[in-house]
Order: sequence, then structure tokens, then C-alpha cells
Amino acid sequence: MSDQGTSGGDGGAEGGGGGGIPGWVWFVLIYVVGNFILYKTTGILLLPIPRK
Repeated sequence: MSDQGTSGGDGGAEGGGGGGIPGWVWFVLIYVVGNFILYKTTGILLLPIPRK
């Protein structure tokens, strides 16, 4: 019974933690926020945005 409970708990944690949002969305959000903070503090962009 413990094994089944643990497996169910892990699956529930993954589903609840994601909240239905795909992993790549979280990656993009974290990358953009991190890039913004880095730009504001150092003036360096990891992914330069071309300016016309």
C-alpha cells in the first residue's frame, strides 16, 4: 500500500505543480525574467533582441 501511495503522490505532485502549464512555457517565462534581471543589472542580454 505504501508503494501505491507513493506513486500516486508523485503523479499528483507533478500534475498539481504544473497546474496544466507545459514545461516549455515555464522555461520561457523563467528565461525571460532571468534575462531581464541580468540586463537591468549588467546591461548584458543572453539573447539580444534586434532593434530596427
